Amino acid sequence: MTVTGSGESPPMLGTHEGLPQLTVVRARRVVTMAGPDVEAIAVVGATVLATGSASRLMTQFPHARLVSYPGATILPGFNARTSISR
Repeated sequence: MTVTGSGESPPMLGTHEGLPQLTVVRARRVVTMAGPDVEAIAVVGATVLATGSASRLMTQFPHARLVSYPGATILPGFNARTSISR
């Protein structure tokens, strides 16, 4: 995943046919490696657009789909399907 870091609001995504779906993913903990852990991330495809509370992200992206994983810890950018060779 790619994290945008410009600090400006990304364009409205996920509302037009043909564009990737904008999704807010909420979990018990999201480890961003860029600061304190957060509750949620807003993603389009493999790109993280924003991090923060789920309520703030749903306000910022009102047309986003909300997906909740209440007991999970999310590590954006970490591909758990990758195996380590011995």
